[in-house]
Amino acid sequence: MPRLIILTLLAVCTMSAAPVLIKSTSANEITIALARLLIATLCISPFVLYRKRLASLSRQQWLWMLLIGAVFAAHWLTYFVSIKLSTASIGALAISTFGVQYLFLAQLLNGERTSPVEWFAVVVCLAGCIIVVPEFNLRHEHAAGMLAGVVSGTLYAA
Repeated sequence: MPRLIILTLLAVCTMSAAPVLIKSTSANEITIALARLLIATLCISPFVLYRKRLASLSRQQWLWMLLIGAVFAAHWLTYFVSIKLSTASIGALAISTFGVQYLFLAQLLNGERTSPVEWFAVVVCLAGCIIVVPEFNLRHEHAAGMLAGVVSGTLYAA
């Protein structure tokens, strides 16, 4: 049990440090996204190649994986844009809207039912995003960063 708690705390600290590190680097969003993709590819490829299952995937499975990969790539890129335009905290807050955005997407795409209380949670969450932005004007970098983060959250929910 203590090991699980330590691993959980390590994961939370690592994920919490990401927005701060992204904001503090002079690299642009594209460079950060490509570096992340390269690191992930290098880390995962040995496991994928070892299991030798890629050849058994159907064309439809490949197309779905490409779609999922494109949506996930767009999610990360908009997340990095959000942090670079605004602040690490606004970017992290904006992406965290994915949980309530999922309610909307699940109803739209999967036909899941959403209760009035859940819709209220969506409104409160998005209103909170508007409140934390110093000036709600898309010419203001913080507002543009928040919008990019909410788009990132939407892509993550998808």
